[in-house]
Amino acid sequence: TTVTTQPGVQLYIDSMLVLLLVTTCLTSGMGAAPTPTLLHQWTVPEFSWPSDAAKQAALVSGAYIPRNNVITGVKSWQGKIYVTVPRWRLGVPSTMNVLLPAAQGTSALLQPFPSWEMQAVGDCSALQYTQSMEIDPIGRMWIIDVGRINIFPADGSVPINTCPPKIIVWDLNTNTELRRMVFPNSVAPYQTSFLNDLVIDFIHGWAYISDTGTPGALIAYEYSTNTARRFVGTSTQIQPDAVPAVIQGVHYNLTTSQDSIALTSDAATLYFCALSGFEVYSLPTSSLRDFSLSQSDIAKQVVAVGRKASQSDGMTISDNGNLYYGVLQINGVYQWPVGTSISSASTSLVSGSPDMQWVDTFGFSGQGSLLFTTNTLQVYFFTPSLWGLGNTSFIHLWEVPIGGNSYMAGMTPLSPPAPDSSDSPSLALTSWVGIIVATSSFVGVGVALLCLMLRRQN
Repeated sequence: TTVTTQPGVQLYIDSMLVLLLVTTCLTSGMGAAPTPTLLHQWTVPEFSWPSDAAKQAALVSGAYIPRNNVITGVKSWQGKIYVTVPRWRLGVPSTMNVLLPAAQGTSALLQPFPSWEMQAVGDCSALQYTQSMEIDPIGRMWIIDVGRINIFPADGSVPINTCPPKIIVWDLNTNTELRRMVFPNSVAPYQTSFLNDLVIDFIHGWAYISDTGTPGALIAYEYSTNTARRFVGTSTQIQPDAVPAVIQGVHYNLTTSQDSIALTSDAATLYFCALSGFEVYSLPTSSLRDFSLSQSDIAKQVVAVGRKASQSDGMTISDNGNLYYGVLQINGVYQWPVGTSISSASTSLVSGSPDMQWVDTFGFSGQGSLLFTTNTLQVYFFTPSLWGLGNTSFIHLWEVPIGGNSYMAGMTPLSPPAPDSSDSPSLALTSWVGIIVATSSFVGVGVALLCLMLRRQN
């Protein structure tokens, strides 16, 4: 069988192979612990309002309750950083945002994305509550919308289940919507689901979504057919031995199901774990893509990989084969070379800082660095009267060099992607990648010489 790939995607893949070779060489032999950089910090998020009057009106009406706002998701594309603000409680004016330029270490303003209109509460065609999103290498933002809002109220109010959950794929190149699917109740239950995080196989057009609702689940969504299926198993549920979690010496009765999710660069294996859990599991993505398989058929293919050092929220894999996960009990990030023993081979990337309480979500800079948010959620959820007070920074955005990029940067085609005009990158991107590919042989020679010099120096 002859496998073909759209030219733009293939050019991107070829260029990433050259970039990976350069990155690997430049970082080989460098054993010093990486130093994290604090990009931004906030007591509570502040938004870029149309006017001061609009902000004041939102404060008076309760549409904006500053202390109910917290940043979770983060992703970067073409120099812009996108962040999400979950509508766990009332008073969140915008759930999907882009950071406006600001000095390093300061509180960057959040600009609603793609518009204020798309943040309208109660308008089921707009974004109701986005916990996370992902951006593929050709500029498509895959946005999951929980639909439900106020699901963790602290004021005695009740959850609002007016809108159903959905996924929207947005083209950042043209700032237009490409695709959307409102999930049926059988895939994402309208009263209990909580679409938390996702990973993307952009070559074949699949999204794998973590549902942290009751019960915990995994959801597979296919772009070309706009269809989805759900998997629920014991592997997606709370692990009793992981309750409670100890953070900063305090015991917290966290009872949260399936949360962490990561995809290998060949798009063949999904790693996942409950937040209230130590055991990491893996599953062939082929089983989730085969809608003819029953729940028990899929469950038989789940593999218990091993135990992490701590409960964790976010998880991701880089193109150089390392899996990164937050360690809630140690205030930091651990790294694990996929394929080794996660119990014995996991090592600290960064840890110990009180400003790294509750590592939440990961992203990649595209320049060999890992991005991640920390947001002190144990205080937000368990002692909300103390969260967002004074001049304390409860939310931080960090960057740390890892010598790697997104798992998607290393993806290679295994079968033809579904035909869709939106899969073609912009002419500028195609030209840029073409130049890199055309000169890859020369770069290869230069990299080989550079590697030789580094080895001699070390």
